[in-house]
Amino acid sequence: MDWPTRPAILERYAPNITVVRDDLLSEGGSKLRFLPFLVAGAHEVVFGGPFCGGAPLALAVLGRESGQRVTLFYAKRKQLHWRQARAQALGAQLREVAPGYMTNVQAKARAYAAQAGALFLPLGFDVPAAEAPFVEAMREVRKRVGDPDEVWCCAGSGMLARCLACAFPNSAIKAVAVGLASRHGAQPFPLNVSLLASDYDFAEQTRASCPFPSCGHYDRKAWELAIRQARGSALFWNVASDGRACVLLLTSMYSVQFEKCKVFARVLSEPELADLELLPPQAASTPGTVRRALPAAARRSRSRRVSTSVIRIPPWSRRRRWSPGSS
Repeated sequence: MDWPTRPAILERYAPNITVVRDDLLSEGGSKLRFLPFLVAGAHEVVFGGPFCGGAPLALAVLGRESGQRVTLFYAKRKQLHWRQARAQALGAQLREVAPGYMTNVQAKARAYAAQAGALFLPLGFDVPAAEAPFVEAMREVRKRVGDPDEVWCCAGSGMLARCLACAFPNSAIKAVAVGLASRHGAQPFPLNVSLLASDYDFAEQTRASCPFPSCGHYDRKAWELAIRQARGSALFWNVASDGRACVLLLTSMYSVQFEKCKVFARVLSEPELADLELLPPQAASTPGTVRRALPAAARRSRSRRVSTSVIRIPPWSRRRRWSPGSS
């Protein structure tokens, strides 16, 4: 688990904007640069957060690697968000709470942790122990890019913006607020941080295009403003991917005398699937390099693209028509 010390991948997607591609660090994103320091020695880690949050997924990624038990509390929903489903697939235990007010989700998670003797982590993993390793990783980026005029990021818990302000004291930090306004108003930000209002509600995703994988609930909202408003040299911190493509394994079930056939369906994931952005072939880069990557044109489609294998049914049986989504 070398995430804290792994060099950031830097790419230039606009004439004046360099992007920190921490979506390429791991599917857990930037939080894995400090998370190992927070959970060391804990047999179980408990967290309560929003359905679309990247923090629970980062915790699930770490738990998968370290073998630590991860228990996640969420507001009850009719259908799991793709990040919730992925965290569950990585081995995290999900517990749904009703009513789903965040205060209630947090209270239930905290009470469970106290009863189980587990480590409870707050929203955004916003604890003092996280700041030092996170700021250190940001200072390594500063050594390579210098002092840009502006540093852009999203502000959920606010910790990312505060750490960037510490690591880049000579730059203006432009933080697009996507979290709770009450939380932002209750905490002091360094003088070089400016909070900008997002055009979207928290649970709403931006449909703005982006030339690299970026979460529509968080970072992509900041990118939408940065690409229009950034002045001078700018650095954009992309925390995590949006998981826009996934592979689902579907199994068609028949009676015992029939053949059980596996059907692989490649689908475009929940957020903005019709607006999938494809990176150019040169999108891969090596740590320690900065390169220019031209934005790829968006491929738009009004329908899901599904590729399936042939389902073979014995000729003596009654044929059954299969279509994606049928049972």
